[in-house]
Amino acid sequence: MSLAAAAGVEAGANTGGDDTTNAHVRNWMDCVRKQDLNTNAPIEAAYSHSIALIMGTAAYRTGQRATFDEAKQDVMVGGKVFTL
Repeated sequence: MSLAAAAGVEAGANTGGDDTTNAHVRNWMDCVRKQDLNTNAPIEAAYSHSIALIMGTAAYRTGQRATFDEAKQDVMVGGKVFTL
């Protein structure tokens, strides 16, 4: 079932992916609507995945090794903070 179908709205764009993605988005949107902090996964998991994705993007775009500065919470490439 698509997100649009579950919400009972019509959408002009493709708003869904696979069932797992739809369930993830549905859970997050339900929590936003209800102002409920109890998502299926903790925010720390999302943060860690975001860091990994940014590091992958940094390495791909620069051709250099990307690292994460834990103290500053920055993705580093060539000794400099990586910015998109």
